Amino acid sequence: MRGTAFLGLLLVAVLGVFALSAPARAQFAFPTVFPKPVLLLDQDRLFAETDLGKALDAEILAKREALIKENRAIELAFETEERRLTDQRAKMSAEEFRVVSDEFDSRVQAAREAQLNKDLALQSEADQNRRRFFEISAPVLSRLMQKYSASAILDRRSVLLFDKNMDITDEAIALLNEAFAQNPDLLSKEQTQ
Repeated sequence: MRGTAFLGLLLVAVLGVFALSAPARAQFAFPTVFPKPVLLLDQDRLFAETDLGKALDAEILAKREALIKENRAIELAFETEERRLTDQRAKMSAEEFRVVSDEFDSRVQAAREAQLNKDLALQSEADQNRRRFFEISAPVLSRLMQKYSASAILDRRSVLLFDKNMDITDEAIALLNEAFAQNPDLLSKEQTQ
C-alpha cells in the first residue's frame, strides 16, 4: 500500500511539473523581440540653437518689434487725441461730449482688437514656423534613428530619469547646422510644402 501511495504522489508530482512547464514551453513558441534603443532630444534647444531655428525666430522677432512700434505709435496718437478732447470738453455740451467720447472709445476698442488680432496672427505664425522647423529636421532626425538603430526619439521633458548618452541634441544641432549651411533654401516655404 505504501508503494501505491508513493506511486500516486510521484504521478501527481510529474503531472504538476508538466502542467507548470507547459506554459513556459508555449512562451518559447513566440518570436523573441529584442528591444531597440530610445533616443532623447531637447526640442527647445534644437530649435533655439540651430541656425535654421534662429533664422525662423529672427523673422518672428522682426515682425514682433514692428508690431510693438506700431502699438506704441497708436497709443501715443490716442493719448494726444484724448488730451485734445479733454481740453475741448469745457467748450461742448455734455451730450456733444458724450457723442465724441463714445466715438473715441469705439475707435480705441477697435484699434486694440485689431492689434490683438495681429499679435495672435503673429503667435500662430511662430507656431507654424516651429512645425515647419520640425518638418525640415525630420530627415536628419530619421538618419540619427537609423544610425543608432533606435525605435523612437522622445522629448527630454517627457522623461524623468535617463542616461545622458541617450541624448542626441548636440549631434542633431550639428547635423542641422551642416544641412542648413549646405542648403540655405531650406527656409523657403516651397521647399517645405
